[in-house]
Amino acid sequence: MAVFAILFVSLIIWRNTYWRNNGYGDYARVPVTSEYEIEIIDCNYLSINKNEEQLKGVYDNFKSIYIHNDSIFASDGQRYLIVDCLNGKIHRNLDKLEFNNLNGNTSALLDLCDFHYKYWGIRLFLI
Repeated sequence: MAVFAILFVSLIIWRNTYWRNNGYGDYARVPVTSEYEIEIIDCNYLSINKNEEQLKGVYDNFKSIYIHNDSIFASDGQRYLIVDCLNGKIHRNLDKLEFNNLNGNTSALLDLCDFHYKYWGIRLFLI
């Protein structure tokens, strides 16, 4: 019985670590690097955070997003955004041509729910 208690407590602690915490309830979370994370509420509201603070000047009405090589690529359908999480550079209000020229891939963009599911996938069932 003690083994199960220790295992249960260990899994709860592991579940709430930075790299495993995928959010609770309507709140979804995807870690990108040790500084950057993406928060999604109800598959409608997206927030990109650095050190748990929302990035300044980054609008929040994105409808699609993806991560590649520690960069975040997002779009609201008309404007595009690229956040390079390694050097902190943010490219805002890009048109489609600018987005593609900066290594963006419009066909890789996923809606917010699909993005969260693709990132976590089967890992959601581990606890």
